[in-house]
Amino acid sequence: MADVKKLNNMFLVNAPAGSGKTTFIENTIINLLAKYPNRRILSITYTNRAKEELNSRINSKNVTIDTIHSFLSGFVGLYLSKAEVIDLYLQVFENKIKSLIDNGEADSKNARYIDKFGKLDFETIKNNLHKVFYNEQSYSSYYYGGLSHDDMLFFCRKMFEKFAMLKKRLSNKYTYIFIDEYQDTSADVLYIFYESVLNTSSNLYLLGDKMQEIYNNYNGSFNTTLSKFNQEDDLCINYRCSSNIVEILNNLYNDENFFQQPNKSCGKVNPTVVITNNFSEAFMEQFKDYMQLYLFNRERFEKIGASDLHRALSDMKAYKFPSQYTPVDVLTDTTNDNPDKLFRILFCVCDFIKMVSIAAYGKSIQFAREKNKIFSSSFTNIEFHNDKIIFSDKVQRLQEAYDSSVMTIQGFCEFLTNNEYCNKDIFLSFIEDAEYEKVLKVPLSQLHALYAYLGAPSVSTQHGVKGEGHNNVCFIAEDSTRNPIVYMYEFFQLLCFEDINLTDFQNFYYDYVSEMKSINLTYLKPAKTYKIYEEEYLKYAQYIKNKYKDNKYFLFCQQKYYDKYLSNPNATNAKECFKSTKIQGILWAYKLFYVGCSRAKENLVIVIDENKITSFRKEFIERMTAIGFDVS
Repeated sequence: MADVKKLNNMFLVNAPAGSGKTTFIENTIINLLAKYPNRRILSITYTNRAKEELNSRINSKNVTIDTIHSFLSGFVGLYLSKAEVIDLYLQVFENKIKSLIDNGEADSKNARYIDKFGKLDFETIKNNLHKVFYNEQSYSSYYYGGLSHDDMLFFCRKMFEKFAMLKKRLSNKYTYIFIDEYQDTSADVLYIFYESVLNTSSNLYLLGDKMQEIYNNYNGSFNTTLSKFNQEDDLCINYRCSSNIVEILNNLYNDENFFQQPNKSCGKVNPTVVITNNFSEAFMEQFKDYMQLYLFNRERFEKIGASDLHRALSDMKAYKFPSQYTPVDVLTDTTNDNPDKLFRILFCVCDFIKMVSIAAYGKSIQFAREKNKIFSSSFTNIEFHNDKIIFSDKVQRLQEAYDSSVMTIQGFCEFLTNNEYCNKDIFLSFIEDAEYEKVLKVPLSQLHALYAYLGAPSVSTQHGVKGEGHNNVCFIAEDSTRNPIVYMYEFFQLLCFEDINLTDFQNFYYDYVSEMKSINLTYLKPAKTYKIYEEEYLKYAQYIKNKYKDNKYFLFCQQKYYDKYLSNPNATNAKECFKSTKIQGILWAYKLFYVGCSRAKENLVIVIDENKITSFRKEFIERMTAIGFDVS
């Protein structure tokens, strides 16, 4: 195959965990400012925390640092009330809106719209729609023009395609554009920047690591375009991990294009795999000084005492598979990056209560004033001595409500607004939304227990595994058959018997998912309907089996399901056959294991359930030893 001609103003920077990516961005921007002081620079970060960190290092009016949702919604904000944009919105989401209308008056959202406007039809919605906006939620309010996280990015792509002046404005405004964590950025966003910068004098830098792609944002559709990017810059030095851990990371990645060089000498203790059938508290006590990486799933929330909370979120449309965000993303993120607005507010209130519980009153007042969209100004208006007494009394009553064993989340929300802790109506949209009904009925004690657990110093989550390094890391290897779907032990088995690497595995996954999208799987549900299309499904199954007959990932993950279906055709076997869940679960396990290991600076321990490796114990020990672990 002929070499792909590289673009001279597009750059892809491979930046594995611990390679100093933020420092690279910072230094590059500083050098550019020194060389071109009047040129405008844009840096897109993945989280608000990363945004704040980079902002603290770079102080220049010519540099814009922002998250993608915040930047794009602000950039197109000038146009969102224009008639042409509203027409585009109605065109893009017409089918979705009409589908929701067809749900009938039984739907509570439909009933509320009729109460407000007298009737509900597409023409009425069109006449009452005066603006499109980003609603900062995981679900869209299509009748009112409110776009969710995903829909906002999708609609921005449509806007840039329709209105060429947006591309021109973007490239004219910014000479240099940096996008961090590109691997977790949707193809829609990547295309916005790529098409805006193409054939201009502006420059686009994408930085990230495919091994750290742990969200479902990217579908592989940008890969061909990505191959055109200049890839000469490579952050190949690992500044975080000791040399023996770097060796393990290189062996796991198994790709010379992604090898790292250590910046540190060998750690005092060799990375260790501990095989056990004892997961008691007494056993885990030996790792009390380690950052313990657990997989958050339904069972974990049951142990915490927050199972109803997890169940209620799992029933919400916004967090059902294959949505971008899962209940785990919502329930384990106490920062302002939480995808759910209600939980951003609730965790913020929890932060405030934590401050006052340790008598950090000055800090708590300052915090509440900074969060003035949430907390009432009357609550923190302290001018005289009597105001301090009132504040102290209100804080005590707040703590009592938070500690209540009978209070529900809805009751707590109403308590906060009725007593002027929080701004009036801040919780009203959630209370009126049927989607949140089950969440609001959950006992407040479950939120309390969850927040306390997440605040424990030795606990981390693998959903947010792309975090800071820790001297001591203990990775507890676990499976999960529910969101997040992780088949850790099947990954270990694959690792034992096949020579694997991420690029090959992920390319197969993208290709397989694409194939599954090309066939209509809706007829698999009713058995009678399936029979009508059985011949078509059988032909497709045979085609897929032949296509991937030499692919090691297909053979390991899927072949048995295809063999079963082809030998015994029925709707149940067909469903198993065409699923991509197993491939995704093993691939995610691969990434989580790698990135979990990459968080260890000095000491790394992997805890393995002995009962789950019985059939390949010997091969597992040999493989882990070859990778660089001591096995205990």
